[in-house]
Amino acid sequence: WLQMTALRGSATADPSHAGRPVQESSRKDMATARKSRSPKVPPPQLQTVRHIPTADLQFDPENPRFYRLNDASNVESVVEEMLDKEGAQNLMLSIGQKGYFAGEPLLVVSKDGNAPYTVVEGNRRLAAVKLLNGEIPPPPRRKTSIGQIRADAAIKDFPTELPCLVYEARKDVLRYLGYRHITGIQEWDALSKARYLAELKETFYSQDSQASQLKSLAN
Repeated sequence: WLQMTALRGSATADPSHAGRPVQESSRKDMATARKSRSPKVPPPQLQTVRHIPTADLQFDPENPRFYRLNDASNVESVVEEMLDKEGAQNLMLSIGQKGYFAGEPLLVVSKDGNAPYTVVEGNRRLAAVKLLNGEIPPPPRRKTSIGQIRADAAIKDFPTELPCLVYEARKDVLRYLGYRHITGIQEWDALSKARYLAELKETFYSQDSQASQLKSLAN
């Protein structure tokens, strides 16, 4: 009897538990702990795929692959580069026979979310589609071969808009370019890689020491 009385007394001795069941107190304490651990900064919003007319999409003059061009803002020069060095003509053949694969959106930049949009990732696809749908004329020396590709295409309904993910700034997608074109499936040549790494260093690591820059770029 004395032991039972002592146990009952110890259960009510703590004033913080007076007047409320122990189980209810535990639930409230756990809820308070979870709240204190919840993040104060909301998670970033996911981008939504938007279908944008190709007429509103422009090539990226800062693309590392365009280092060979005297004027990377010149559309004719960019198209010739895509055809001569980047296999855009083979991509045109594929789209003409199988259709455009919409599962990998272009990555584009627009400061205010409206046209025009600069295509940071997907310039080769943009060139192929613009040549197929007739939005831009082929270079004179390629006029016959590209005309033949369009004539022989099994799918005549060429795209006039493309799926895109829209970002506010080029730096928002800059690291992804390295994943795709340095260690990924569409590898750049050595000079394109070097130009990209120089841009990455200038954008993100310009204030770091040389040793820290090298370590960051290596990762």
